[in-house]
Amino acid sequence: MGTGKHQLPDVKVKGVLIMPYCTRCGKPIQEGERCSCTKKNGLNFKFSSDSTAGSLSFGSAGRNPDVQYERGQKIVPDNIAPNESEIPVRQYNLCVMRSRIKGARAEGRLQLTNKRILFRAKGTAPVGETTIQHEFSIDEVAGFQIVRNFRFSILDLLLIFALSVAIGYIGVGFGGFLGRTLKAFGQLLVYVLALAVAVPAFVWMPREQYAGKCVFLSASVGLFTVLREMIYFKSSFLTVLSQIFIYVPYLIFGVLLAACVFAFAFKPNMEFLVRTKTGEAVIPIRCEKTGFAALGNVIDAQYMGYNEVLPTDETEKAIREIGAIINDIQKLGDYGIAKWKTE
Repeated sequence: MGTGKHQLPDVKVKGVLIMPYCTRCGKPIQEGERCSCTKKNGLNFKFSSDSTAGSLSFGSAGRNPDVQYERGQKIVPDNIAPNESEIPVRQYNLCVMRSRIKGARAEGRLQLTNKRILFRAKGTAPVGETTIQHEFSIDEVAGFQIVRNFRFSILDLLLIFALSVAIGYIGVGFGGFLGRTLKAFGQLLVYVLALAVAVPAFVWMPREQYAGKCVFLSASVGLFTVLREMIYFKSSFLTVLSQIFIYVPYLIFGVLLAACVFAFAFKPNMEFLVRTKTGEAVIPIRCEKTGFAALGNVIDAQYMGYNEVLPTDETEKAIREIGAIINDIQKLGDYGIAKWKTE
């Protein structure tokens, strides 16, 4: 039997010797060993990366996002006291929740232990810190529902539309100034600039950077709008061939701009729901809304207090593993714990 602090006794399951685990981090430890994760005197020592000398600070969150969002910490035991003989198995950075209207943001973590399934989201708001926490006995879990998809946000549509219009008007004003000041040469320069500012939208920007694409395409469309309406072009320089060179890119960039505006309004979304053996839904992590909020994700979510729940890089991994982990813990006990702790 082990006697070290934060240690469980050795267990034999189906003839397999299961090593004791630290109840703080779940790390396998030897007989009588004290786990290295134990913090001396309960103080949280960290080196601040903002200091030129690497000064030492103690426990206060301050403005360090790693502390504010509890990054790198295990829900059990760093944030919540463990139950008797409770062993952490897996933890995922499941989602990021935000409410841009309130200026609030939180990072949600999901942890599975041999006793519980826990969700905790630590965040910040202009008036202070926020905390959301759900937990439920893993023995009562019958299944879960996790969805990763996209939602349409009217708020984002209005924001990107207003930005595109503003950038377009700037392009119109600048192009008009060049055309009036430099005459024919200025109009030629406007045409070259209209093509050049559209290049980054196709060459340098990643596919998902729709906001940046909207900025460059809006400026290009604004410059082409000036060329279409210039009296000097229409009366003397504009020919059938030059109309083709102006109207074709104008229409192409205009259509692409509209597509990018609507694409920007589609935002990643995640929903997570645990169901008990009685059919009850617990630990709801989703943007569920009623009334006008259902149209545009403008009002806070009914359950979470945030109007956006965004997936992370670990969401897909959680989708693949959570069901198997819960099933193995329920059916195999300590052997299931050893299976997932060593993979």
